[in-house]
Amino acid sequence: MASAGGSLIQSNHYYPFGMSFAEGSATSQQPYKYNDKELDTERGLNFYDYSARYMDPALGRFDMLDPLVEKYPNLSPYHCTANNLK
Repeated sequence: MASAGGSLIQSNHYYPFGMSFAEGSATSQQPYKYNDKELDTERGLNFYDYSARYMDPALGRFDMLDPLVEKYPNLSPYHCTANNLK
């Protein structure tokens, strides 16, 4: 993240499912991080808010079943976009 003047404010590095492995700067309290989703730290869970459900970056899966689970029985009911991270 950069300021309006172009200087670096915050740098984040992630594992493939959003768990942070290095924080370059802690000066910003910007809550939107991996995939531009808000990291909810208020309850101590560190889950990403995807509106319909929360994702646990340590496990790489959502905390509840996909609302469309019955439409796609061949896919895991806990992952998103067929687990395609491209």
